[in-house]
Amino acid sequence: MINSKSNQTGSSIVAIALLLIFQQLASKIGNLIANCFSYKVIDEYGIYAYISVHHIVQMLIASAATIIIAKKYKIDFGFSAGDKKIGMKYVLAFTTALLIFTIISYGIRYFNNQFLQYDYPLNAINVLGSLGFQLLLSGS
Repeated sequence: MINSKSNQTGSSIVAIALLLIFQQLASKIGNLIANCFSYKVIDEYGIYAYISVHHIVQMLIASAATIIIAKKYKIDFGFSAGDKKIGMKYVLAFTTALLIFTIISYGIRYFNNQFLQYDYPLNAINVLGSLGFQLLLSGS
């Protein structure tokens, strides 16, 4: 029994180490590919385009690995619609909590004169590119 538990712990450590190595490798490949392009035409200040390409490459690598592992080992990763009613409840609860947090944090900054300073002009392209990256690619 002890042998089985220590063997399982060892396997878990190896699996976690392999996942960390895979993540670092995907990040390095993302950087290599993102460095292949010039973004000055669409992102003059270097705010969002480079990091967006980097994250898209990471996503494609992770998606490919997930598909390969799912097919080879017949693993269901749970990427299905599931119960839409419960899903909408969770999305609504998360959105409400995030909205409340945002209103409170920006309210505190506003009333304490702690305005955010940006190193680039706040025009439509910069704001939409930055928000697009934050909301769609980084998850924050």
